[in-house]
Amino acid sequence: MTIKNILIDLDGTLTDPKAEIHRSIRYALKKLGQLLADEVDLDWTFGPPLF
Repeated sequence: MTIKNILIDLDGTLTDPKAEIHRSIRYALKKLGQLLADEVDLDWTFGPPLF
């Protein structure tokens, strides 16, 4: 049997991607010349859970 596809669940069921998403947002803003203080809360970037 050949595996053709791999599905990855990153919505918090198997992993908690919040820290990595926050880091990505800060990285993108830095690349755009917009520094963001560490104490700025980025939780607003996440929508409510589906369940």
